[in-house]
Amino acid sequence: MERKAISIVCPSKGRANNVLTKKLIEDLILVVPAYEVEAYEEHNPECTIVAEPEHVRGITASRQFIIDTFPNVFMIDDDIVSIRKNWIEKGEEYLVQDPDEVNDIIQRAGDIATDIGAKMFGFANLRDPLHYVSHKPIGFTGYLNASYTGYLEGHELAYDVSYPEGEDHYMSCLNVYKNRYMFIDHRYSFVTQGNFVAEGGCNLDRTKEDMLLTTLKLRKTFGDVIKIKKPTAGKSKLREGERTVSFPF
Repeated sequence: MERKAISIVCPSKGRANNVLTKKLIEDLILVVPAYEVEAYEEHNPECTIVAEPEHVRGITASRQFIIDTFPNVFMIDDDIVSIRKNWIEKGEEYLVQDPDEVNDIIQRAGDIATDIGAKMFGFANLRDPLHYVSHKPIGFTGYLNASYTGYLEGHELAYDVSYPEGEDHYMSCLNVYKNRYMFIDHRYSFVTQGNFVAEGGCNLDRTKEDMLLTTLKLRKTFGDVIKIKKPTAGKSKLREGERTVSFPF
């Protein structure tokens, strides 16, 4: 099957001088509000800067603009600092920070998704490699974090731009409903810096009330595949309204 070139695109806002991901991705495309284009061009001359139309407001609308603009795309957040090899034993080198290797990992996942007919692909959402299950290195249904998710031409998916957050849960469910499966490479996790606490980005908009209302809305739309997160040994402190997905197949 023909190899599809994957555009690696990063929605960003309020972080012109702090785009960490560009250290990992060569030829990174930054999609930013029109009023911030000049600042992003000044601080990120090595990147391609694309201005959002004025009607695009909020991260969900930004992601919709990206999948409308780029037919084969991997969306990545601006605060990714490395990729982690989840199968590596403690004490061995487990972080990937070489741009060529990072690009190969992303492109390979897109190639596999293309070969199996999947329209959505991504990587493990693991905070700790101890949660990696070695006899399940890949998956075909599950939650794909919007911070590192790819879409292939013909996916026929669209965001509900009324969601202020939780757009990744929405799209994971919608994809399973429409396309039945995706490709998830559990061997790798993308490591972010300062989620929920860093300045700029989604943290300009995200609130506890938004999370609670989004969880209720997702439950009404997709039913009991939306689960309220419970504390675990790996994550004992949760924000009110945090959720996960669990598909029956």
